[in-house]
Amino acid sequence: MKRVFIILSVIILLANVFALTSCSRSYTAEGFALGTFYTVKSSKRLDPKAIQDILDSVENKFSVSVTTSDIFRINNSVTGEWIEVSEDTGFLLNAAFDFALTDNAVNAFNPAVFPLVALWGFAPPYLELMEKTPPREEDITAVLAYCDISNFIIEGNSVKRLNENAALDLGGIAKGYAADKIADYLIESGAKRALINLGGTLISIGKNSVIGIAPPRDSNYSYIASFTLSEGFACATSGDYERYYINDGVRYHHIIGKDGYPADSDIISATIICDSGKNADAMSTMVFVEGSAKGIELIRANAAKGILVTRDNIIIAVDIEVKIKDSGYTLTIAE
Repeated sequence: MKRVFIILSVIILLANVFALTSCSRSYTAEGFALGTFYTVKSSKRLDPKAIQDILDSVENKFSVSVTTSDIFRINNSVTGEWIEVSEDTGFLLNAAFDFALTDNAVNAFNPAVFPLVALWGFAPPYLELMEKTPPREEDITAVLAYCDISNFIIEGNSVKRLNENAALDLGGIAKGYAADKIADYLIESGAKRALINLGGTLISIGKNSVIGIAPPRDSNYSYIASFTLSEGFACATSGDYERYYINDGVRYHHIIGKDGYPADSDIISATIICDSGKNADAMSTMVFVEGSAKGIELIRANAAKGILVTRDNIIIAVDIEVKIKDSGYTLTIAE
């Protein structure tokens, strides 16, 4: 019997990282957006509607399933037709394409991977992971052929699709971008201290926050290790335990690698700490796909920090102090 291992009501519990400390005397706004739960704590009284509006605006521009979104319109456009998109969409598409072209890690982050995501059964709605089966090898090979950013041309805020089977997906970067937009709003509103948790993508404003790493496998603890997220920084995690299904004893997860199959490196969880949610979000995917050796190089090349959890329960700390909670894991410091 195949089982589904994601339940909407516990998405936030299964989020990759979560705050162990919060703002004292804080105001809180909570809700659901971008397929996950969020919590915003601030030293200044919040306008929950303004925060929800920011997130709804992001979803309405970048969603693959909202029929009026920029991404949906591109994915369903006539081949060769120019599609005018919002300034936000143009900005994020250019950023995503830049990550896709990263030296020595081309396509580790791939905004054109959506046809493969759909083929593997990970397109929204995510609660339909029940009774999934992996696709055939010949279908994977066929779909992989058009999952490349070369099938799109971007000029300013105009996008042209060159292959009728090609499709974009900004899901690997949009959540981090949304967290950045909330951070901008809070700072402009005069918040001195705040902590944003958007489904495990976190940004700390005006204070340091202790953050826990959620267990990628069964554990007796709600978090396996912790670290301090410095004020002004963001963190995000990619792992093979976020959205997945089991078929004949094999785990198939939603992060698709360069070969068209779920990425299969030596790590099962990659947490990246850097200067923005957008960058942390995209880089966590890249590092997860590439594995620990190249991942460490990518982290340092981008002036970031990282915490990698391997298949054999080793936690690799890359230029950051980590405290182990679950003794089933062993800490090592990246050289």
